[in-house]
Amino acid sequence: MFGFACVLGRSDRQSEGGTADAELAALVAAWPNLPEHIRAAIRALVTSAAGM
Repeated sequence: MFGFACVLGRSDRQSEGGTADAELAALVAAWPNLPEHIRAAIRALVTSAAGM
């Protein structure tokens, strides 16, 4: 999904939404290096999807 290797605990487990834990770990690993406008967009998407 994100096009980069994840060095954090890879898992084949699926979360409730069907997304592999490795995808979340990849996002967490990349987070500090993402430009602020990208981080803001991701936060907005999560907030919107969660109905917050």
